[in-house]
Amino acid sequence: MGVVVAVVSRKGGQGKTSFVASLAAASVSRAFHTGTVDLDSQANLSRWALGRAVVDSLNALETVAALEYPIQQIHADDYAPLRGVDTREKLLEVVLPLCVHASELVPGLSVVPTANRIHAETAKELVVKPLPFDVVFVDTPPDISTHGVRSILRQCDVVISPVVCEPWAVDATESLLWEIRSVGREDLIESGLVRFVVNQRQNTAIQSKLEKVIRDQWGELVSPVVIPKTVAIAEASISPAVLTKKNPLWKAATAILSDVQRVAKRRAA
Repeated sequence: MGVVVAVVSRKGGQGKTSFVASLAAASVSRAFHTGTVDLDSQANLSRWALGRAVVDSLNALETVAALEYPIQQIHADDYAPLRGVDTREKLLEVVLPLCVHASELVPGLSVVPTANRIHAETAKELVVKPLPFDVVFVDTPPDISTHGVRSILRQCDVVISPVVCEPWAVDATESLLWEIRSVGREDLIESGLVRFVVNQRQNTAIQSKLEKVIRDQWGELVSPVVIPKTVAIAEASISPAVLTKKNPLWKAATAILSDVQRVAKRRAA
């Protein structure tokens, strides 16, 4: 059973997709069998890794059915690949080869583009634990109160939340922690497995003040590694090959991976 890392934020434009791409690249470099699940209806992560043509050709209904348990709103007789499938295990066995594709940008990375045609956040329950990876990174939509995101929060092992220090940043961090508590995962907060990563830091008075408020309020939950605005985040998300050990994106990603390894070791013990 792999470690599930949810990258979550209450607000759009915080850098979730870019950070998932960076985390995935760093994870593959450490020889983790790495998968990503794209729950954002924009499907930008899927298009980055697979290309628009591939993503648009996939039938995401089967993918969502594979991640949903119990299987609902799908009739196997309507889909040739699914005929005769009567258990979730068989469904995973049949569907994953159709929907998991290695990325050319990051050899060894696999992507499950669940949000291509069906908005996965409408599914009543999503199950990613059984996916055949050492670590699974989940890119989520900004609306964290949906069924899909809440089900991911219930089963994930680590929560990462990129934060751009804007006037509403404090409210966004508070509401995320409230959502985590509301699904019964206070243990993630108590164990320090919720990480706020300051993104696009600028040397302005308002940003410095907001960052201080967040650090004072959440303490150890705020990652010591920050990502300055000078980093070409868009470039890094398009081509992770630009990431180096000196790049703040790389440093932030590898710091998060240390938490992932800690979870894996604890589970093995």
